[in-house]
Amino acid sequence: MSEEKEKYIGAHSKSQIIGGVLTLILGPLGLFYSSWIAALILCVIAVVSFSTIIGPIFCWALAIIISLVTVNGHNKKVKATANLVHAGIA
Repeated sequence: MSEEKEKYIGAHSKSQIIGGVLTLILGPLGLFYSSWIAALILCVIAVVSFSTIIGPIFCWALAIIISLVTVNGHNKKVKATANLVHAGIA
């Protein structure tokens, strides 16, 4: 892999550790790091279901899982883009 390609990937990738820690500590609010749409949806669900403790706990756990999946998907897209850009296609 060329040095430019590695720099591009390093500059545009997101960390799964940071995503996981943010959602572990902040719950759905930490999900804004990886997916703002999912974060908004889970925040609304958590607020609406606040009267039952099960809703926010479910949203908290789901946020952790979604964060790891979306960060992984983002990083795959970054690698694919780097491959296209450095192959001269894009």
